[in-house]
Amino acid sequence: MDALPNVILLWRLDIIREVLLSGFQLELYVEDEKSFVYWELSQVAHEHLAILHALEPVISEGELVSKLIVLALDLRSIGRYRSVWRTYLRTFIS
Repeated sequence: MDALPNVILLWRLDIIREVLLSGFQLELYVEDEKSFVYWELSQVAHEHLAILHALEPVISEGELVSKLIVLALDLRSIGRYRSVWRTYLRTFIS
Protein backbone atom coordinates (compact mmCIF):
# COMPACT_ATOMS: atom_id res chain seq x y z
CA MET A 1 0.00 0.00 0.00
CA ASP A 2 2.99 2.32 0.51
CA ALA A 3 3.69 2.20 -3.22
CA LEU A 4 0.24 3.44 -4.25
CA PRO A 5 1.06 7.20 -4.14
CA ASN A 6 4.15 6.56 -6.27
CA VAL A 7 2.16 4.51 -8.77
CA ILE A 8 -0.38 7.33 -9.07
CA LEU A 9 2.40 9.89 -9.48
CA LEU A 10 4.01 7.73 -12.15
CA TRP A 11 0.71 7.59 -14.03
CA ARG A 12 0.33 11.38 -13.77
CA LEU A 13 3.90 11.94 -15.00
CA ASP A 14 3.17 9.71 -18.01
CA ILE A 15 0.21 11.91 -18.90
CA ILE A 16 2.19 15.13 -18.43
CA ARG A 17 4.98 13.80 -20.65
CA GLU A 18 2.50 12.77 -23.34
CA VAL A 19 0.81 16.18 -23.30
CA LEU A 20 4.12 18.04 -23.56
CA LEU A 21 5.39 15.83 -26.39
CA SER A 22 2.10 16.03 -28.28
CA GLY A 23 2.58 19.80 -28.40
CA PHE A 24 5.70 19.21 -30.50
CA GLN A 25 3.88 16.79 -32.79
CA LEU A 26 1.05 19.27 -33.29
CA GLU A 27 3.50 22.17 -33.68
CA LEU A 28 1.79 24.15 -30.93
CA TYR A 29 4.94 25.71 -29.49
CA VAL A 30 6.61 28.82 -30.87
CA GLU A 31 10.41 29.01 -30.69
CA ASP A 32 10.35 30.99 -27.42
CA GLU A 33 8.23 28.34 -25.71
CA LYS A 34 10.30 25.35 -26.79
CA SER A 35 13.12 26.01 -24.32
CA PHE A 36 10.63 26.03 -21.45
CA VAL A 37 9.04 22.79 -22.68
CA TYR A 38 12.49 21.17 -22.97
CA TRP A 39 13.20 22.18 -19.39
CA GLU A 40 9.81 20.93 -18.21
CA LEU A 41 10.36 17.59 -19.98
CA SER A 42 13.71 17.20 -18.27
CA GLN A 43 12.05 17.81 -14.89
CA VAL A 44 9.31 15.30 -15.67
CA ALA A 45 11.89 12.73 -16.83
CA HIS A 46 13.95 13.24 -13.69
CA GLU A 47 10.90 12.70 -11.45
CA HIS A 48 9.78 9.75 -13.55
CA LEU A 49 13.13 8.02 -13.11
CA ALA A 50 13.17 8.78 -9.38
CA ILE A 51 9.72 7.21 -8.97
CA LEU A 52 10.74 4.16 -11.02
CA HIS A 53 13.79 3.82 -8.82
CA ALA A 54 11.59 3.99 -5.70
CA LEU A 55 9.23 1.38 -7.15
CA GLU A 56 12.05 -0.95 -8.20
CA PRO A 57 11.54 -3.35 -5.23
CA VAL A 58 7.78 -3.51 -5.91
CA ILE A 59 7.48 -3.94 -9.69
CA SER A 60 8.87 -6.74 -11.82
CA GLU A 61 12.11 -6.29 -13.70
CA GLY A 62 10.35 -6.74 -17.05
CA GLU A 63 7.84 -4.02 -16.29
CA LEU A 64 10.61 -1.70 -15.11
CA VAL A 65 12.58 -2.26 -18.31
CA SER A 66 9.51 -1.68 -20.49
CA LYS A 67 8.75 1.61 -18.71
CA LEU A 68 12.36 2.73 -19.15
CA ILE A 69 12.25 1.87 -22.86
CA VAL A 70 9.02 3.85 -23.37
CA LEU A 71 10.51 6.83 -21.55
CA ALA A 72 13.72 6.57 -23.58
CA LEU A 73 11.86 6.42 -26.89
CA ASP A 74 9.70 9.41 -25.99
CA LEU A 75 12.67 11.51 -24.98
CA ARG A 76 14.79 10.35 -27.91
CA SER A 77 12.19 11.79 -30.25
CA ILE A 78 13.60 15.16 -29.28
CA GLY A 79 17.27 15.11 -30.23
CA ARG A 80 18.28 17.50 -27.50
CA TYR A 81 17.50 14.88 -24.86
CA ARG A 82 19.81 12.14 -26.05
CA SER A 83 22.67 13.22 -23.78
CA VAL A 84 20.30 14.02 -20.90
CA TRP A 85 18.71 10.59 -21.18
CA ARG A 86 22.08 8.81 -21.20
CA THR A 87 23.12 10.67 -18.04
CA TYR A 88 19.87 9.86 -16.24
CA LEU A 89 19.96 6.24 -17.35
CA ARG A 90 23.55 5.79 -16.15
CA THR A 91 22.62 7.32 -12.78
CA PHE A 92 19.52 5.16 -12.49
CA ILE A 93 21.15 1.85 -13.37
CA SER A 94 24.25 2.27 -11.21
